[in-house]
Amino acid sequence: MTSITQVGTFKQSAATATNPGVVNTPSGAAAGDLLIFFVGFYLDSTTSTTTITPPSGAVLVPGSRVDHVLGSDNYIASAMYTLSLTGTPASSYTFSLSPSGTYGVGVTCVCLRSADPMSPIDTKSVNDGNSNTPTATGVTIAGSNEWLFLFFLGDSNSVVNTNFPSFSYYFITDSGGNDKTYASFAVAWGVGVIQNITTGATGNYQATLSASDDWITSLIAIKPNNNIVLPTDSMFFGMT
Repeated sequence: MTSITQVGTFKQSAATATNPGVVNTPSGAAAGDLLIFFVGFYLDSTTSTTTITPPSGAVLVPGSRVDHVLGSDNYIASAMYTLSLTGTPASSYTFSLSPSGTYGVGVTCVCLRSADPMSPIDTKSVNDGNSNTPTATGVTIAGSNEWLFLFFLGDSNSVVNTNFPSFSYYFITDSGGNDKTYASFAVAWGVGVIQNITTGATGNYQATLSASDDWITSLIAIKPNNNIVLPTDSMFFGMT
């Protein structure tokens, strides 16, 4: 049974990133690996729908785009993308937003080896709301040795406790213990993972915040590469 492994470390675009979001490639990434991008942004206007232009080869995880309106003139949004590497990876990848506006955008990239390159997504869930208990609706894991990722995006720096049970977080604050800040906006940001999660229903995941806040949660389960090459007659009989 194939097991997924992580290549390098999580890479995050600059803490003060503005449009576009540029993220470096994890060290050691190579052909055959799978890149997962978690993209989130804050916009100070809702006059038009924001379009995310991903790098060549990156594919939007269907249904992962969430736009959460904060009020009459701004919103936060998130989306997830995958990219199966077929050759030498680029040193970095760029996600551009349009139309122009005052954005705060951040991108996280993780590189996985031995993930299913053709159909990596088993299942997912997305939620958004305004409360002090951001919740990720549980999913049902179909196979063994899958990795479950949670992406959390919060609007305000009042978010100080976003440790979802069972998840190991790679980062949630900057080195000073403060929420990630994009442009002039304070945005709490976190990506967590459960490696080799047990098959079956996960149940919901819930965190507790210091105060009610706007938030988005996304779960995504990644399948290992268990593709089997079926033998041919020539393999049995030495035929050419």
